[in-house]
Amino acid sequence: MTLQLGTTDRRLDLAAIEQGVEKECPDRPGLFVRILPASPYNPRYRAAVENRALKVTENGEGPPSFVEMFDDPAFVTEALVADMRGIRDGDGSEVAYTPEIGVQILSAPEHQDVREWIGRESLKRGQYYTESVEGRKGN
Repeated sequence: MTLQLGTTDRRLDLAAIEQGVEKECPDRPGLFVRILPASPYNPRYRAAVENRALKVTENGEGPPSFVEMFDDPAFVTEALVADMRGIRDGDGSEVAYTPEIGVQILSAPEHQDVREWIGRESLKRGQYYTESVEGRKGN
């Protein structure tokens, strides 16, 4: 039996959480990023937060703030980026995305706007939900 919560059939879109939602960066036309949600129901986000907390505890520092985590290119890449396309080298050839390339891109001061955009998009919860039609009769 499937239970409905509230007055809607709205549910988390498990594929979007696992694979991310592809968005084109408005300030960088042609750059597409598959963005994962900044939420504990995203296992990569949860693991990245836990890893960050462990490092901080081992170093004797206080817990990192939300802003500090989202300002860290390694955290953003680990927790929020599933993939990128539209990355080109100096010759204009397409470069395949890897997490290492992601950290390199998001670490560059001239790409700070992209890192911040990814963070903002990851917080938009609505894009990780779907209206379920399973089990409805008459469709």
